[in-house]
Amino acid sequence: MSSTSKKVLVPVANGSEPIEAVIMIDVLRRSGADVTVASVEKQLRVDACHGVKIVADALVSDCHDAVFDLIALPGGMPVLETIVKKQASAGRLYAVVCASLDVALGSWGLLKGLKDGKVVTSRGPGTTMEFAVESREQQLYGKEKVDEVSGPLVERANHRDEFTIAEFNPIQWTFDNSPQILVPIANGSEEMEAGGLGGAQAFAKSEKLVNMLKKQKESNRPYGAICASPALVLEPHGLLKV
Repeated sequence: MSSTSKKVLVPVANGSEPIEAVIMIDVLRRSGADVTVASVEKQLRVDACHGVKIVADALVSDCHDAVFDLIALPGGMPVLETIVKKQASAGRLYAVVCASLDVALGSWGLLKGLKDGKVVTSRGPGTTMEFAVESREQQLYGKEKVDEVSGPLVERANHRDEFTIAEFNPIQWTFDNSPQILVPIANGSEEMEAGGLGGAQAFAKSEKLVNMLKKQKESNRPYGAICASPALVLEPHGLLKV
C-alpha cells in the first residue's frame, strides 16, 4: 500500500471497550489515516463500558457501501457481520481486539483459512497501544510511520527493558467507602489520557479547577496529572512541592 491517506472504519456500540476504541482511533489518526467512527446503534452516541459515552461520526448503516483499507473492531462489539465479511472477501485488512476475536470473527467463520497479513488480532485493553502502533500502522504505512507515531507517545520499543519507578511524595491511600474521583476534561484534551497540551493549557487557566487542586493538597488527599499537566498546571501553583 502507498503512503497516501488510508480510510479506516472503527465501529463502536453499546458495551464497547472504550480503552481499545479510543486508542485505536487516536493512534490511527496521528498517522494521517482518515478514520470514521461508526455507531452500530440507532443513534450516534453509544454507552461504552464503565459509564464512558462515545459520540460517533456516523451510523454504520451510512458506511455500508464505502470501501475501507482497514476495519478495526474494539472489544465488546455486537454483530457487524456483513460489512466485515465483505472486507475479508475483498482481501482487505481487518483487525479485532479482545472479546470480538471469539464473539465476532469466530462465530462468523472468519478465523478459518486466514490470509497472511490481512487480519490483525490482540488479546485485550492492555495491548491496544502496541496493537495500534505496531500492527496497524505497519500494515498501513510501514515502519517509518510506526517510529514517527510511537516516539511522541513515549512508547517503549521493548517492554522487557529494565526501568525504575520513583515515588517522590508517598501518600497512604485509605478510604472508608468507594473513592470519589474527578477527571476534568477540556477542548484539546488528549482523549486516551483524558490531559494533553491543549487541555493542560485550559486547566491552567481554570481558577476553579486550580482552587480544587489546592484544596485537595491542603486536605492531604490524592491528586495526579499526566503529560503536559504536571508542568503547566501543578508546578506553577506549587502543587508538586512536598
